[in-house]
Amino acid sequence: MGKVIDRLEKLARAGLPVAAVRTFGDEAALRAGLGAHEQGVSLRYEGARLRAASPLNVLDSPLGLGLDVALDAQKQALERARLLGLADVLPGPDAITGPNSNLSSNSSSGDGRTAAVRWIVQDMPSATLVEVDSRDAATGAAMGDQLVADAEAALGQPLKLTIAEGIIFDVEPLNLGSQAKFAALVDMVETGRLSPDEGLGLILASDLEELLHPRLASGGENLTIARGINASPGAVAGRIYFSARDAIDVAQTSGAGPVLLVRKETTPEDIRAITVAAGVVTRAGGMTSHAAVIARGLGKPCVVGVREMDVDPEARTLRIGEQLFYEGDWLTIDGSSGLVLPGRVETQEPNLSEAFDKIMSWCDATRSMGVLANAETVAEVELALRFGAEGIGLCRTEHMFLDAERLGDVQKMILAETIEAREAVLKELEPLVQAEFLRLLLVLQGKPVAVRLLDPPLHEFLPTESGEIEYLAETTGLGLLRVQRRLEALREANPMMGLRGCRLGIMFPEIYESQVRALVAACRQARKQGVEPRVDIMLPLISSASEVTILRDRLEPITAEDSRQAIGIGAMIETPRACLRAEEIARGCDFFSFGTNDLTQLAFGLSRDDAGTFMPEYRNLGLLAYNPFRVLDDQGVGELLAIAVERGRLTREDMPMSLCGEQGAEPESVRLAHALGFNSVSCSPYRVPIARLAAAQAALKNIKGTTCP
Repeated sequence: MGKVIDRLEKLARAGLPVAAVRTFGDEAALRAGLGAHEQGVSLRYEGARLRAASPLNVLDSPLGLGLDVALDAQKQALERARLLGLADVLPGPDAITGPNSNLSSNSSSGDGRTAAVRWIVQDMPSATLVEVDSRDAATGAAMGDQLVADAEAALGQPLKLTIAEGIIFDVEPLNLGSQAKFAALVDMVETGRLSPDEGLGLILASDLEELLHPRLASGGENLTIARGINASPGAVAGRIYFSARDAIDVAQTSGAGPVLLVRKETTPEDIRAITVAAGVVTRAGGMTSHAAVIARGLGKPCVVGVREMDVDPEARTLRIGEQLFYEGDWLTIDGSSGLVLPGRVETQEPNLSEAFDKIMSWCDATRSMGVLANAETVAEVELALRFGAEGIGLCRTEHMFLDAERLGDVQKMILAETIEAREAVLKELEPLVQAEFLRLLLVLQGKPVAVRLLDPPLHEFLPTESGEIEYLAETTGLGLLRVQRRLEALREANPMMGLRGCRLGIMFPEIYESQVRALVAACRQARKQGVEPRVDIMLPLISSASEVTILRDRLEPITAEDSRQAIGIGAMIETPRACLRAEEIARGCDFFSFGTNDLTQLAFGLSRDDAGTFMPEYRNLGLLAYNPFRVLDDQGVGELLAIAVERGRLTREDMPMSLCGEQGAEPESVRLAHALGFNSVSCSPYRVPIARLAAAQAALKNIKGTTCP
């Protein structure tokens, strides 16, 4: 809504009584422009509230003592605001340009433009100034008299006004909590003061974040003892436990209270523990680390990369600074801000309102991109659909292998040293995987799902701690020496770039073939129960057209066994080479899905799990404007995306393109996807409303067709 001068000018144009102001682009202009006997006026810098202005009395000359005192006070106030991040720069002659103001008498540059206002001088009334809010802070209901209502209608958003004797002296946007803000915007739209499009333009992603997750009660942040990366939003308190087994046992004990899983870092074995825990906190990891991705999918608060934590799982203790916590002690985390707090800190629960539903309907009526979810369990899919997802854009099948009743067989399959032994175990697993697919298809009721075949390296399914390795050797009957030998054979120097993704399907074809057989059988069963599935298969980490060819040749005969079920096969574009060779890769694909987590890692040469150690300093030094694992890099990574979209559509003009990385709900990233012509974005279930908003705002900005810088 612009600066205070712009706001006052707009109110004046609407015919409302507004106090006159004078504006000056720099200090020299201020000194030259004031009269010799100024009294009863105030001075403030652009951006300051009127109540923070300094009284100004210039007694004998424009260089009088009164001006110097007022200037010094305002400069100090501005410097404090700058240090707090509330203002960008000190006043000076290097101001940016802006439109000329007819309320301003001393700011013209002579060319129809004016330097952005830096100093404001305003007559002060004899009557007392009164601050009036146009909306109730708790409910968002309209408040104030007709003047307040007219001002709100003229500026098109809730306001805080400063009024004396029926004249408006100051006006600024009113900060409301999400519930009150949504109620106010819906009321303004329904009473004709705003259009739905204008209402959407006033909503921030953070408004929805606040609405969808528990948060710390006011003042709770003052108890912070450590900070990490805010990997999954929400605040929660729980009793701390250091192993998956203990966390599960306690969580399933009646009356034990919420459990907080504390780990140095998590592994796929911890998934069941994360599922039952109230939240997760780890010493290592980044935004796209294992714990972060799983927690976001489940809607569990998660803080990772807390370097101040000293976790000792053997002694079952956690040390943060001078404080020592034992197993079972209370700890609180805030995954929205990355804070760790001692004890049981009070939190506030979210509450979705009718206004939320109406605003989401505005989003859906406006956006052109589809919004899907990353989900692979019945609970996650149900949650995603409840939040408005139109289907599942990424179903990670590895999680089907991590259920407690299957993990042992999966580990036995991985430890097998012959194809025959692996196929025997896969045959036992297949009905279980089929049943899991069937449950998902029945919940989806014909909505689309893109199934990603197994992606992570096999060693991630195996234990790393000595006690768990011994337990695995005992339960599988393979013997400790044999298990240790197999673990050593599977160890890789750089697993992220090793035997994973489509390379698994090429080296161990029986794994992908078993997954696809289970999926085809589940589709057949779903039809018998009255559901017509819409299913696609995604091949992960593709880098060449030949990889697509060999896998498609192996899998299509299986999908063809059910002539009634159409199953598309597409590539996950996650490597720079895949982007560059998209034209030829597209010849064997029905669609592209862009995994921007891996693509960002490989484009930057950054480890997403380790970047947290230096990312803050990189940002402080201005080397990175933002964390590229949160906000898509619109230059390097953005250019790779643009190349892939363009070249892929040279082969097939209508090739569907979807973005399914963790940036799939981040507003700037969604705008980039919209601009590049993506058909859809996919994100974790709790972020679906944010993606719906971002997609609508991207459509409103009408940026489709712009080129990537």
